[in-house]
Amino acid sequence: MAGAVVLVLLLVFILQNTRSVKISYVTFAGSMPLGIALLLAAIAGLFLAGGIASPRIWQLRHRLAMKTKSSGQVAAPDTPTPGDRMSTRH
Repeated sequence: MAGAVVLVLLLVFILQNTRSVKISYVTFAGSMPLGIALLLAAIAGLFLAGGIASPRIWQLRHRLAMKTKSSGQVAAPDTPTPGDRMSTRH
């Protein structure tokens, strides 16, 4: 549901920003609608941030797994045990 709302808002944004702008980057030069240019810039930023953050996240998870393995600790279960659930009786 939330994805559909974001998609509709994005579509409205692109349709309201149809004025053509000149774009030039290194050897690429051309023109495209402003809404599309901003969308492409945002997507490129997401990929850049994800590419920088992913190795660090992997490193931290790997370090935590090695620390947990070396100390002999057992990871907490993902699902609660029956004793952990709250009673539904009133």
